[in-house]
Amino acid sequence: MIMNKAEAEKAYLATPEIANIGALRTNLLRLLRSIDLVGWSTHEESGRLDRRALTRFASGSANIFSRRQMVEAEKSAVSVLVDLSSSMGDSEAEGPRRIEVTQDVTIQLSRLLDRAKVDFSVTGFYRNQVDRVLSAKTHSGEIVYSDSESCVFVPFKKWNESLVKCVSKLGCIVPFCRGATPAYTAIEQSLRGLARQDTHRKILFILTDAEQFEPAQIRHLDGLAENLGILMIAIGIKTTWTGVFKHNVSVQDLNGLGEQAFSKLLQTVGKKHGS
Repeated sequence: MIMNKAEAEKAYLATPEIANIGALRTNLLRLLRSIDLVGWSTHEESGRLDRRALTRFASGSANIFSRRQMVEAEKSAVSVLVDLSSSMGDSEAEGPRRIEVTQDVTIQLSRLLDRAKVDFSVTGFYRNQVDRVLSAKTHSGEIVYSDSESCVFVPFKKWNESLVKCVSKLGCIVPFCRGATPAYTAIEQSLRGLARQDTHRKILFILTDAEQFEPAQIRHLDGLAENLGILMIAIGIKTTWTGVFKHNVSVQDLNGLGEQAFSKLLQTVGKKHGS
């Protein structure tokens, strides 16, 4: 696929900031970066006055202050998985298509994650049409074919790649909308890839309309995520589905990402995972 880089960069820059983003940014930072308060160090020459050291001050000592010691305890790795299947291109009577909202949400999440200084990746997925694949030859020389469903991954942003270098790629998510939804394969492979990241905390965001998702498969994937120590959060784009994923929220537009419901979700999962 040949994309117009200038147009893609323009689309990225045209994505607005979320209204009332303060609460979302705060809760996301709490989820991604935990700060441990280790305690107080005493005998400091600056900081907070230590009243217990006033006797030392009377004797001429300048080391009468204390400081709170704070340490960034954990690093996070975040994977953003974007559903590019054709159903994401569907539109309701009014408003933008799901894939257009998805692109806006992905760009805004990327900005937030970049500001949080965590390593993250953004990967799209879809399934090609069923391919006819050569599998064997019979004794009579006839060729036997079997049907094969392939999952295609689109790397919009790779691990350790700067956001600046990915502006044009993140601005051209919409044109990749196509094919079917290999949900189980895409999520399972993403979970296992994320598990290999050398960080204590791992989070997988899934942007999808959840069409053609099998509840039993999603329950299995939720269990797999838990076993791998990964927090999996699904963001439903312009859909009313609930309960498919253990942690999920639905948004109708970009501003929906910053509304109280999503911030409350981050608070909830943050408490469960020790943020």
